Amino acid sequence: MSLLPGLLLKGKNENKYNLERAGLVHKKDQTALRKRVIRNPLDSTVPAVFEYRRLRRDGRALPTEMGCRPSRFEGREYTLCIVRDITRRVKLEKKSRQMERMAYIGQITASLSHEIRNPLSSIKMNLQILGQNNGFAGNDEKRLQITQTEIQRLETILQQLLDFAKPISLAPGPVNVNDVVNFCVNLLDVKFRKIQASCRVDLDSSLPDITADKAKIEQVVINLLLNALDSIRPAGNVFVCTGVQTQNRKTFVSIRVSDDGDGIPPELIPHIFEPFYTTKMKGTGLGLANVKQMVQAHDGFVHVKAGKTCGTVFEVCLPCEGDVRG
Repeated sequence: MSLLPGLLLKGKNENKYNLERAGLVHKKDQTALRKRVIRNPLDSTVPAVFEYRRLRRDGRALPTEMGCRPSRFEGREYTLCIVRDITRRVKLEKKSRQMERMAYIGQITASLSHEIRNPLSSIKMNLQILGQNNGFAGNDEKRLQITQTEIQRLETILQQLLDFAKPISLAPGPVNVNDVVNFCVNLLDVKFRKIQASCRVDLDSSLPDITADKAKIEQVVINLLLNALDSIRPAGNVFVCTGVQTQNRKTFVSIRVSDDGDGIPPELIPHIFEPFYTTKMKGTGLGLANVKQMVQAHDGFVHVKAGKTCGTVFEVCLPCEGDVRG
């Protein structure tokens, strides 16, 4: 946490010059800031310490705290302002609130999962028994199949909720990322064929093994492939490639999943990893949130960008060195 230079201000004209003409304060905060700087020291309704948005030369607004008090220097009256950058504190507070919210969601999910799963299993079992009855035909058989499909979808949604709500526990071991990618692509081959889509794979044969939870990495790749499948049109294309890259003197194994779909509007990209955020008719908004959570549990990171001509590119980076938290 850094201390910025203190400000000695006197008179309304000087305040106006420093705060507005210097362009140091966000426009929406200038009036409130001026009111506090030139406040009456005996006015207890105006807090002496307050927060505002400080502008950088690149246009970014950073949370800042300023404390003001009247002072005298060489026989003249001044307002002494101590300015402190609180970006780190604000991020920690936001993270703390998010953790509290997720803990609350976890408690609700754990309670509901038991109440929902038991009757759901009973319904599924009885539907399977009815499905073996040769007396169903035509539309009746079709309705039964639709019901079974929707039950499976409910089970998937419930599992996504549980995966997101519960703390991630890793079982790390040596993992060959190329083998994981091949397994996941083969697993979803039927879904690709169903819409006559193709999944092209380009794997780096020199890829080193990493220390990771194999089941979690498989889940990450499957979620990204399913997301790509939802994004493309019939006969569309999905591309998966692996490689090694170095960032900040650290080596990472990367998994890149791209598609030639319509892409994601730029204004939506900052929100796609947020829990329960979705633009799909049947989505839960937890698939990509779970991806980010599992990747971060491996001390990795994931980012998204628009494709060069169309579609979307997701890239997961997992560290090659060091042990993963168990």
